Amino acid sequence: MLKKKTKQDEFPAINWSDNSNPDIQTCILLYDERVNTWHRMREIDVLLDEHPELSLEMVEMDNRNRMAQKELSLYNDHKTFLYKHPIVEQRKQYDDQLAELYEMKRTNPDAFLKEITNVTQNIRRIKSNINKKKV
Repeated sequence: MLKKKTKQDEFPAINWSDNSNPDIQTCILLYDERVNTWHRMREIDVLLDEHPELSLEMVEMDNRNRMAQKELSLYNDHKTFLYKHPIVEQRKQYDDQLAELYEMKRTNPDAFLKEITNVTQNIRRIKSNINKKKV
């Protein structure tokens, strides 16, 4: 019987136990994505003859799976990402926005406070609109 490879076997240079590291958190998400897309592709494969409309989803799952594999391999080898997979792109956007806010806080605290106030007011307004629609 074949022993299943673990993520530690496949990517030994990644410190999977360092959960406080945002890069490792991203790797965990990518690995889970890769496993989930692989399982979904197997499900689709069984249904494909009777449901050809699933072929597009199969291609999308395969693309996401390959991108996740490439991101993980590159991180394992070079401790950097390609920034091609949507999960990694989203993380980069978040990091860039956070860096921009920290820079604004450092260089222009008044603009930073104004931005925070505007966001807080927008959140209150949106919540109020949602609550009004529920009634």
